Amino acid sequence: MKISEIENKWEIPTVCPICGAEVEINSTGEVYCPNPNCEQKVIHKVQKFVNVNKIMEIGPAIITDLIRRCKITTISQFIFFTQSKQLDAVAGEKNGAKIRSNFKALMNQPISFGKFFFFFFIEDIGEKKHNKIADAGYKV
Repeated sequence: MKISEIENKWEIPTVCPICGAEVEINSTGEVYCPNPNCEQKVIHKVQKFVNVNKIMEIGPAIITDLIRRCKITTISQFIFFTQSKQLDAVAGEKNGAKIRSNFKALMNQPISFGKFFFFFFIEDIGEKKHNKIADAGYKV
């Protein structure tokens, strides 16, 4: 539902302050930006990906700077750019090498069904729910 379609008693923002998209209200009453490429959404997804996978040496400032410089909109693009020299321009050569090494170690590890589907960022379904579905024997 668009904010413009309801009485706006509480002065709810009508546009996303980051990307300018018209914000909406979901079925639970949560106000959200519907733009999947909104920079703040991308930063949040990448930060969550980094945190869940415990990738060391790459913090919020490096993530944000890399996303902005390289116009990143997906996790796969983020992973690609962490393997390129673009990362060195943001993180420095020494730290860039550490980050690439940490990503390489991550990519060489097996992952659970739940974690694999978690990376698709399906709204309201996290890694734990996916693991419960897999443990129950459901096939995808």
